[in-house]
Amino acid sequence: MRASLSICIFTAANFATIALVPLCGLAEERQDAVAQGNLMLSAGKFDLAINHYAEALRLNPANTRAHLGRAMAYYEKGEYPAGIVDCNEAIRLAPNDAMAYCQRAVGYLGIAMLDKAVADFSEAIRLSPEDAHAYNLRGQVYRKKGEQGRADADFARAKELAAAAAAAAKVKPEAVPAYEEGRAAWAKHDYDTAVVRFSEVIRLDPQNAAIYAVRGETYRAKRDFDKAIADATEAIRLDRHQADAYMCRAGAFLAKNNLVGAIEDFAMAISITPDNFDAHYWKGIAHLRKARSEHHPRGPVSQVQRAIAEFSEAIRINPQAADAYFQRGIAYHATAQGVNADKDFTRAKELKSRTAENTALQTHP
Repeated sequence: MRASLSICIFTAANFATIALVPLCGLAEERQDAVAQGNLMLSAGKFDLAINHYAEALRLNPANTRAHLGRAMAYYEKGEYPAGIVDCNEAIRLAPNDAMAYCQRAVGYLGIAMLDKAVADFSEAIRLSPEDAHAYNLRGQVYRKKGEQGRADADFARAKELAAAAAAAAKVKPEAVPAYEEGRAAWAKHDYDTAVVRFSEVIRLDPQNAAIYAVRGETYRAKRDFDKAIADATEAIRLDRHQADAYMCRAGAFLAKNNLVGAIEDFAMAISITPDNFDAHYWKGIAHLRKARSEHHPRGPVSQVQRAIAEFSEAIRINPQAADAYFQRGIAYHATAQGVNADKDFTRAKELKSRTAENTALQTHP
């Protein structure tokens, strides 16, 4: 019997996991490959999903979402060792990604390496202590190990966290089961089911702005950008302080190349949550793309300077973000600031190298 494929829940910030490079068309192509892989995975077409993820990895071998998506597809085929290999690479690339540890644990569970599964779920919980799914899954492993006391404690904690998440989203009590089912479906990339369950929450709780934002993000994951924009817009109508809704709509606008709309919405998200790394980073990307779209050899200086300012803010918030240094280096290069560009490219390379070294120490004691 295959292990359960429920993995740690995504957050709205997860859409910013793939850095854009100077060739924006290439970046969009590899994002399309991951999105197509997700859709095939959701449809149960696992071989096609694997092919799409492989194409994404051909374009960018460091794409952790493609590694984790392909791992899920391998697991569905019962090929757990192959999936674990992909998870190992995702962890090497992003050692602080709780989702990667969760997913590798599922693979270990599939081949009955229960102690390793517990260790990985525990690391995921350390990195993301509010993740109800990680507790629930670790509880399932403890139960398989015959450690019922620990299992019961994890199940109780998972229930507490799920209730807290529903309360934070201000979900009405009668809508909580559908909300939790939608979150679980999202975690498995089953976006069609997630949309159905979140739609049920909206039917029961039609004035809940947060749920419109969540369903909008689900539509964005399905690459149904018009519906994502519609849901995010409704969320904003209901609550103009809903930062997640602005982030969702900005991401959809960016995908549709509505750069002005994306920049405005990222700015609104920043006004609500000033230390929002993703908003600053992706606003910088939008400024760079706007500069390039105006057919100037290096892009209008004002747009590039704004990009530099946004990447600098992102770096202030997270000084270990290699991608932000890399993108700022591109912007510096576009304004003929070669020395600053070289410094940022060097720093990005150092951070990537350090990540790989730290992961090697953690995964090969």
